[in-house]
Amino acid sequence: MELREYIKIFKAQKNVIYACMALGFIGAFLFSFGAYQGYTGSLSLIVRHATNEQSADFHYGGYYNLEAADRVTRMLEEWLKRQKSDIKILRLGNQYLEITFARQGEEALKKERDEIVSRAKTFVELLNKFPQSAFEVNASLFKTQKQSPLLLLNIGIGIIIGLFVGIFSALFNHYRKNE
Repeated sequence: MELREYIKIFKAQKNVIYACMALGFIGAFLFSFGAYQGYTGSLSLIVRHATNEQSADFHYGGYYNLEAADRVTRMLEEWLKRQKSDIKILRLGNQYLEITFARQGEEALKKERDEIVSRAKTFVELLNKFPQSAFEVNASLFKTQKQSPLLLLNIGIGIIIGLFVGIFSALFNHYRKNE
């Protein structure tokens, strides 16, 4: 078949194509309003050595503080990953962890934040039982963001799928009538 014949088929079956596109639009619109709407939280944790220790022959500060805090931060990251599998941890520096997680409601998000901070502080308290270990964890920044579906993207995808289904239906109807 040539292109002109396809164009004739599509013109003859344009109501089917438009109906499928309208169904795609309506389906995408309903999906967007019925889809999951939750919250994501981003928590920043800073791990640092709490004190500078000095003795007659040793000064525990500067580079050594950073090196020790780096190791503690790595251990804390691994420990939190084992404790909570549904969180995403991004290490942004020697002493800085960014923890991202999603929950259904804003209250559940805040409860999860408090639990993560509590677990991190518990880890550091356990570590501080060793001699010459004085680390602290600061939960410096907590951001929340409401998640919702992208309405225009969903509608665009729905219309495109409706267009393809409409074209397929038009060709199928033409094939069925001619055989």
